Amino acid sequence: MANRIGYGSIYNLLIRDGEPDFTRPVTVEYDRLLKTGRNPSSKPHSSGSLDKAQFKKLYDLCNNERDFEIADLQIQDGLPYRIKFRKEEKV
Repeated sequence: MANRIGYGSIYNLLIRDGEPDFTRPVTVEYDRLLKTGRNPSSKPHSSGSLDKAQFKKLYDLCNNERDFEIADLQIQDGLPYRIKFRKEEKV
């Protein structure tokens, strides 16, 4: 499961007799970096190809994951930078 998550956190995972209880869904909070290749600055950037790439990553993530809750969407320079999201997973 950890390999599938990559970066994130697992919540609501019960431990019974020292072992994880996978009989019920757990909540997984995923952490994805949306920004690539540019240093932060103090002012918003104009709409360029890199800006569009960050919005496209966010749109693609929403389209691919379908049903989830955004726990934290960080904005830097007026653009989506990092998203943490949660969804129930059957294990």
